[in-house]
Amino acid sequence: MMRLGPYAILVAFSALTANTALAASFGLLRDVNPVAVAVSSQPAYLGSVGPRAVFTAVDPATGREPYASDGTPSGTVLLREFGTGANGVTARAAGPAGAVLTFFVETGSFTSPLELWATDGTPGGTTRIAAFDVAGGEWLGRLPDGTALVAAGRNLWRTDGTAAGTQRLNVGVPPHLPVRGTAAVGGRLYYFAGSAVQPAEIWETDGTAAGSRAVYRLPSGSNLQLEELAHAGARVLVATSS
Repeated sequence: MMRLGPYAILVAFSALTANTALAASFGLLRDVNPVAVAVSSQPAYLGSVGPRAVFTAVDPATGREPYASDGTPSGTVLLREFGTGANGVTARAAGPAGAVLTFFVETGSFTSPLELWATDGTPGGTTRIAAFDVAGGEWLGRLPDGTALVAAGRNLWRTDGTAAGTQRLNVGVPPHLPVRGTAAVGGRLYYFAGSAVQPAEIWETDGTAAGSRAVYRLPSGSNLQLEELAHAGARVLVATSS
């Protein structure tokens, strides 16, 4: 279920319905997968921006593509057709940056297999803000000024949701992917870093290269494994296993 203002966006098979508690009525917003036999459009929620919910769904004609809905039939629209024909794309790892929602798109291209996009929930406001020559992207978290940190391949990037405001941070050790939890405490973001096999360090960053550093490193020969990060008040919690 995706919540949107006074609406609850419900997905059943290929139909999207909106329920308004005051009117206690249901209505079809968009039949994303209008085939003769009821087949799921396999919707996946990406996030919300302003009064709109953003999600991906599968249409036989376009494949998996991103949509947005303001809870009305006319306001439930395809944001952009990324693939050709029924190929579609994989859009994931979404999070807010500035006044937009950012998300990664796996294009399948050899030259730029991963792209970072931003949307304000409208087709005209859905734009590419960065392209990467690596695969694998994660949204790490949001800083107090509204910018977001994302990881692409083995690099850390800061973005305000625009192409001009998306820059790479030259930190000593990049985030470990896939990200297994981040914690935002005191204007700083904490994340695991280390080798591709096993993260061995906890890093903190304020969104600048100078303000990024390792705050904890597993002792050499330790049998502990860093598993998850979370926060409780002003404390960073670390889950480990052995």
